[in-house]
Amino acid sequence: MQTFPFNIQKWSQFPPKQQHKWLKKWLKNLYVALQNKEVSPKSLALIQKQWEQLHKIAQFEPILFPDIHNTKAWLILLADQYHFHQQKTGIGKQEADFLPTIEEGDRIAPQLDIPPFNYVVAMDNVRSAFNVGSIYRTAEACRFQQVIHGGITPPNTQRQVNKTARHTVEHIDSYTCTSLSSDLKQKKIEGYAVIGIETAKEAVFYQEYSFPKQAIILLGNEEYGIQQTNLAICDAFLKIPMLGRKRSLNVAHAFSIIAYAMISQHINIGTLSS
Repeated sequence: MQTFPFNIQKWSQFPPKQQHKWLKKWLKNLYVALQNKEVSPKSLALIQKQWEQLHKIAQFEPILFPDIHNTKAWLILLADQYHFHQQKTGIGKQEADFLPTIEEGDRIAPQLDIPPFNYVVAMDNVRSAFNVGSIYRTAEACRFQQVIHGGITPPNTQRQVNKTARHTVEHIDSYTCTSLSSDLKQKKIEGYAVIGIETAKEAVFYQEYSFPKQAIILLGNEEYGIQQTNLAICDAFLKIPMLGRKRSLNVAHAFSIIAYAMISQHINIGTLSS
């Protein structure tokens, strides 16, 4: 059973923010254990008693607990309470703070009847670890073959990258290169087209483009875009229609749009299983 990690009397002497911090940590561990079916209904009954005691000592609002046999209701309660205590710590919340669970409907393995596409995403000095993690998440969802890190792009071993990617870095091939330009040129020799997502004059709207079956999507820095040396390697440039005042989207959001456009040209979305 996932018992509270402190003597309750000792915990009661902590400052309020520290109390919330330890409750948040405990609830997260409980959530993961329950999701992994490591907590029995009998254990939940004991956890409930301990939780009620903690709330009484700290003078928190009482909780309406669900039936100990209703796992989904308990997961919802744990998630809500986790985020309540996260808020009370005064620490800002990012998507990476969401609970690391296999959500209802997620697969333990990808749709095995769809092998990875011959598609690669290359990041040219993408600065933000949050953006890199989001790009991984989309690349894995769209069954991309590989992710390439170029320049100052944070590696996938960085904690924030992996958290934002929701651990999808474990399920897609990737590497950090010493010279992105050299690697792109080699990929072209191997038959890959290099497609830059850039607001260049010669860029065409992605909806008008017929994606080849072997391609690298090249993403640039959040501020200055793709480096000039790598622009020269590109075979085509794509852009996304922007109807408002801004001329571009966040790099991770832009990649999501392009990635789904690519795979939709090669598979019948309506035939996929849920």
